[in-house]
Amino acid sequence: MTEPGGTSSGTSGADDIGVRIVREVAAELDRSPMELEPLAGLVDIDALSSLTTTQSVNVSFEYEGLRVTVHRDGSVGVERLDDRSMR
Repeated sequence: MTEPGGTSSGTSGADDIGVRIVREVAAELDRSPMELEPLAGLVDIDALSSLTTTQSVNVSFEYEGLRVTVHRDGSVGVERLDDRSMR
C-alpha cells in the first residue's frame, strides 16, 4: 500500500520488500515493472530485508536513476537523483 508522500507501508519478507521497491520505482518512472532491470542483480534482497527488519537502519541505493530508501519500518521511498525531492 502506498502512503501519502510516495512511500509504501511496511510488511515483512524479502519477496515483499523486493516487490515494493520495484513497484515504487516503476510508478515513479511511469513504466511497467517488467521494463526495469532485475533488482536482484543490484542488491541482495534477502540481506536488505534482514537489515531493515532486524536492525534500526535505513538503507539507500541507486536504482534506475532513482535513490531508493528502505526505512527501518519497512516503508520504501524513492527520490529522483536530479531533484532530491522524495516521492
